[in-house]
Amino acid sequence: AQRAYDALQHAPLPSTPPVRRSGEGVVYAVGGSEEFFDQEVVPCVRHLTRLENSGESWRHLTKRTLRFMLFHERRQTEFKKWDLVQNFFDATEAFEDEAPASMTRVSDPRIRVKSVKAWAFYRAPFERFVYLDFDSRPCSWHAPSEVLAKLAQSGKDALLHNQWPAQAALTGSAHFRCEHHS
Repeated sequence: AQRAYDALQHAPLPSTPPVRRSGEGVVYAVGGSEEFFDQEVVPCVRHLTRLENSGESWRHLTKRTLRFMLFHERRQTEFKKWDLVQNFFDATEAFEDEAPASMTRVSDPRIRVKSVKAWAFYRAPFERFVYLDFDSRPCSWHAPSEVLAKLAQSGKDALLHNQWPAQAALTGSAHFRCEHHS
């Protein structure tokens, strides 16, 4: 990770207008192989879809109050399960379409993956957002909104990381205190 951040220090940000930010949202970023995409990204999107469609049976037919943004590598649009993933997100952006060439030409996949994530933080279109890795699983559809509400109250930055395998053993408010780190 340190080499990735060192490489990013030498990649100047583009001389484009500032990112227009509004509202709140959830940001995801993915770089890597189709195998990784199938093993991590697809199951996460299926989990999110189940959460969105569970409980209130008609909620999925109404407009979302929280938007979801995906930053990705352009080549991933050719992956077999891309449509399943893309259809969940309110917006997507290919890393290569906007990032400086000095970042997009990096061939080391470990650095490239970190570059996509760093770019997602820079380009996120939200005033406040929760960034989630695809190996994170929100405990409920409302969990990101709850974290954002706490973020707004605190005036600080927040990052949600959910220890998925341990979640089932924690009930009530215990899972929120133990599983969500900010």
